[in-house]
Amino acid sequence: EQDYQEAIERYTEALKITPDDLSLLRSRSHAFIKLRNYDKALRDVNRMLRKSPYNLDSIELRGTIYTGLHQYHSAVEDFTYVINSPTAKRKWWAYYERAIYSMHINLPLAVHDFTLLIELNEDPNYLYRLYKGRGNTYKQLGEINKAINDYIKSIELKSDNIAAYQELARLYWQQAKYDNVLDTLNTLIELDPQEIDHITFRGRLYCKLHQYHKAIIDYQLALKLNPTAYHLHNELAFFYPHLNEIEKALHHVTIAIERSSPLSAYFDTR
Repeated sequence: EQDYQEAIERYTEALKITPDDLSLLRSRSHAFIKLRNYDKALRDVNRMLRKSPYNLDSIELRGTIYTGLHQYHSAVEDFTYVINSPTAKRKWWAYYERAIYSMHINLPLAVHDFTLLIELNEDPNYLYRLYKGRGNTYKQLGEINKAINDYIKSIELKSDNIAAYQELARLYWQQAKYDNVLDTLNTLIELDPQEIDHITFRGRLYCKLHQYHKAIIDYQLALKLNPTAYHLHNELAFFYPHLNEIEKALHHVTIAIERSSPLSAYFDTR
């Protein structure tokens, strides 16, 4: 951040000498973006557009800044302007940006753009992202089977695509396809054996399937990986009564209560 701040100071000094230098304004705007100072970045881009109102690079940059400001309608308008321009050189990128941010305001448009990009792109390094993006859009539209198909295609292109596996597991759970949930969670745990959320998700699945011994093993593993995740003791306490092990349930409830109390934070600092 210090480097960007120093760069901004240099650009500002240079702009005092040549206030209409578009390259300096562009560079300072990019530096402001890196610092997430989107209001000042927008100010610089608007100065650029007053000098060159039809510059596509500036319009696209303004669209990116609008996304940082969560002004998605304005961002989509700028990306659409670039897409509709016959001289645009990076039209595919404008389509991608419009697809991503249309998900906030216009889901059918996002599906349209992702689909177009999928049809035009053969690079698996981009395709897996496009299928994942369209899958997310279908999920928001409630078209679960289409979402699942896209997540599977994304995984076929990138076998360690953890985010797609996570979405698959959730959607299979919604459909009560528990065998599929288990297969997906097992793969996730193989890919990232230190992630306790995946392990406890599988534990909850085992509970759903009345496989309480397996549920307990998963939660014990999660606690071994993160001993300070005291809330897990509450859930562990729920499993033991199903096995008529009331004392163990009380033990975990006691830990959860003690470690969740205001005094526990005090003692942790001693």
